[in-house]
Amino acid sequence: MLALYLISLGMDVDCLDPMDRTPLMWAAYLGNSLECARVLIRMGADVNLVDKTKFTALHWAITSRHMDIAKAIIEAGARYDIKDEHNKTAFDWIENEGIRDRYNRIVRDYKLSLEYKVGTNKDTRNKIIGYLLPFIAYPTFLFLFGKFVWVISVPIMLVIFYLLNIFTKKVIARGGRHKMETNPLVASLYQATLFYLFIDYAFIIVKNTTELVYAHILFVILFYISAHSYFVCLFSDPGNIPYLSIESRNKVIQELAEQDTLDARHYCVECNIKKPIRSKHCRFCNKCVILFDHHCPWTYNCIGYLNHRSFVIFLYTTVCGGFVLLYIIFNYFHKLPLVESEPSCILTDKVCSILVQDPYTYANCAWLMINLLWCGFLSLIQTYQIARAYTTNESANYYKYDYLTKKEDLHLQSYRRRFYNPFDFGFIKNTIYFWRRSGYNKTINWYTIYEVPEDLHLQVVGGHEVADEEDENIEMKNIV
Repeated sequence: MLALYLISLGMDVDCLDPMDRTPLMWAAYLGNSLECARVLIRMGADVNLVDKTKFTALHWAITSRHMDIAKAIIEAGARYDIKDEHNKTAFDWIENEGIRDRYNRIVRDYKLSLEYKVGTNKDTRNKIIGYLLPFIAYPTFLFLFGKFVWVISVPIMLVIFYLLNIFTKKVIARGGRHKMETNPLVASLYQATLFYLFIDYAFIIVKNTTELVYAHILFVILFYISAHSYFVCLFSDPGNIPYLSIESRNKVIQELAEQDTLDARHYCVECNIKKPIRSKHCRFCNKCVILFDHHCPWTYNCIGYLNHRSFVIFLYTTVCGGFVLLYIIFNYFHKLPLVESEPSCILTDKVCSILVQDPYTYANCAWLMINLLWCGFLSLIQTYQIARAYTTNESANYYKYDYLTKKEDLHLQSYRRRFYNPFDFGFIKNTIYFWRRSGYNKTINWYTIYEVPEDLHLQVVGGHEVADEEDENIEMKNIV
């Protein structure tokens, strides 16, 4: 933070000492602050400058055995073939075998990250493969389950699942540890499930349960609402905080320093913005999000202030629609006559008869029930958190936030702090407030709130605005 402050005052990020060493070289040599090294790199430090001994920042990191900083320098695009006055590269200074192996992994991972960088052909290819894979694997498993008896189909499916797991690790996850989180594979799995369930429903279940008119109407309505809410979560802005211009950023840093609040709680060094209260930086999306709840791999997006309601609607309608569909399917199964089944079937006569006549619907039904378990559990958690007026992130990390701990506990270690929620006005009011807000027509402009307002109760219940449109903070005016 001190480095940020000095740079905001106009100091050169690559200012030199008498030995022509830069701040980044000193950070690499001392190794006591990886975050400081990262800040210097983000602020434009030249990672390939050399001092009077021809050492680069990478040389200093390697010779000091600070491999975490060496990794950050290499990932910033440092050349690892520059030779010093002894005609040695940074790699030539490595003597310990353990460090040598780690260095080789760092360089290898860096080269892979370049090959699979966002926007490259390989990264785009992997995202296409990840998206199409569930749409191919799902019907394949259904075909195997319906074509062969379970003693043959189950082992084959387990082998295929194992091979798919290896394929995912070796291909889709190549290029960095966050590639799985930035790949649409998990989101596609839900979409494939939705797609094939609806096909089964439309072409098999409906024509055999025509007497359940109201159940079908209810299911179609819930299915539509669930799909619509899901795609809103998928494509909408969760509440990303806009970046600042350089001039605005420097002004914010200086203001925070003067207020003695230039710290990680109030300033995000990743986005270079002043952090509003209840916001968080998502490491997968690399964005700060207002009222951050969590990053959801099923929606391939963060869940924040602007799409949280759509996410909860998606959960509720998915669970309700799933139970309605189960009711329809069980009625369909009940109407199927008893037929002779395979001798290898170890289940009840009725279940074995269903497996003979319609194994595909049975498999879809089983997969639906499994998904309803986690959806139902998540729905209960979200309902409770809404009633208590805190987010998933705040529930898990409340001890990190001063505004969520009792004032008398602020001097204690984080694990000894007691939870206190200033936004809790009771179950009923909290729930009403959550469902009343819509888009930007909200009672509190969370983009410009940096501390808990003293008149928070009046703002929530009374509904008057925190700031007029003409009185926006600099963060909302100066957007790059």
